[in-house]
Amino acid sequence: MSLSNRAGEILIVEDSPTQAEHLKHILEETGYQTEHVRNGREAVRFLSLTRPDLIISDVLMPEMDGYALCRWLKGQPDLRTIPVILLTILSDPRDVVRSLECGADDFITKPCKDVVLASHVKRLLSGVKRTEERYSRESITLAFGNEGHHHHHH
Repeated sequence: MSLSNRAGEILIVEDSPTQAEHLKHILEETGYQTEHVRNGREAVRFLSLTRPDLIISDVLMPEMDGYALCRWLKGQPDLRTIPVILLTILSDPRDVVRSLECGADDFITKPCKDVVLASHVKRLLSGVKRTEERYSRESITLAFGNEGHHHHHH
């Protein structure tokens, strides 16, 4: 596969083999490359070696759940611009709030339709630049917010 037609590499973090297979199938049909790890801790190990273009993570996992993984990721300067989609069976609005609080870029409730997943992925991968700008702005505000400085856009 030549690099020019590489649609993107996606890391799937999912402890259920059937779910993971399903996700891989949808994404590979759409033309993405996928890697699969079983939980947050494995994802952290994977990310120390490779930088995927997007991460799709289940929320409910042993060892390190999707929220914790997302919080960790968004705290890493070199990884924080990777978009994260959290998959959740939970339809409780508080879970949506938690997803956003830990820095997730998107979330999808399971069971999700293949087309829905594919379109979310596509949108995030095409909008990567915007995400980077948003995070750099946020981190500037956070860095200076506590000292009472205000940064101005020139």
